Amino acid sequence: MQALLMECSVEPDMRLKNEAGSGSGGYAFMRAAEGRGYHAIPSWGRDGYDAGAWSLVIFFERVTDYAHLVLSYVEGDLSEYAASDAAEAEAILDFLIYSHWKSSGEPWVDNITWERLPEPLRGQYSVERLRAEGRL
Repeated sequence: MQALLMECSVEPDMRLKNEAGSGSGGYAFMRAAEGRGYHAIPSWGRDGYDAGAWSLVIFFERVTDYAHLVLSYVEGDLSEYAASDAAEAEAILDFLIYSHWKSSGEPWVDNITWERLPEPLRGQYSVERLRAEGRL
């Protein structure tokens, strides 16, 4: 996964870097990112666990003509990744969100390594996903 992160790493938009460094906080940054076409990801995994810890840790995505962008905001620090397709972007988000859960001590990832992260903890949460899996 580290190789994929390094390969896909890009410099975040300068306007977003300026906003992140302005000290205005996570919610102001969310508005700025949404103004640039990014969408915050509130929930992750089949059961809709919190993807971050708003307003300190926020994950975003944006689809452009050339890439699927993943943006990570952690207490004003930004990381961005340009994935070649939706599956690659989802894998990056799986890893970033898992890493956040693990460092936050979330009980649903106790004793689970990244390599053994089960399918229910991967991928975007959605009602459509629950219906497709017969859970609604």
